[in-house]
Amino acid sequence: MDKPHQQAAGAMRVALAAPASVGAPPAKTTTSTFVIQIEQPKPNGSDANGMLPAWLALVGVIVTLIGKWIADRFQRRYELRRQLYLDLVEAVLMANNCIGRLCDPSIPLPATSERFQNSAPAIAKVEVTAPKALSQALAQYKDASGAAFVKLMAMRVMTQ
Repeated sequence: MDKPHQQAAGAMRVALAAPASVGAPPAKTTTSTFVIQIEQPKPNGSDANGMLPAWLALVGVIVTLIGKWIADRFQRRYELRRQLYLDLVEAVLMANNCIGRLCDPSIPLPATSERFQNSAPAIAKVEVTAPKALSQALAQYKDASGAAFVKLMAMRVMTQ
């Protein structure tokens, strides 16, 4: 570090005259020396402070893109599950409706049987992608509804 009496590189000396008093005899002229530091430009544009805003902007863009990607990923997953569960509800209601239709002899048996069979693929699709507990519950539902459908169909055939 430079000592106060040494002149730094790139510094310039400025001599200032002391102010004169009004109506007083001229005093001796005293000079004071001040050292003013002038920053030299760095060669080849290696000024790190000039690049800081660009780097901050780049980091901001990257963080924003990553956040958007994560949010979109969760939203797609949510929409997929939502659609699967809506299809599941529709299929379960159709299966329950078909079991109830078996009790009405005015509805033809082949039409009811076909509707019951068409509900199975939607239930199987959710069963594959669902968590383990829901998958087990759906398997139990399929077993119980299938057994009820067969039992009611046998009773209906005997009555006709």
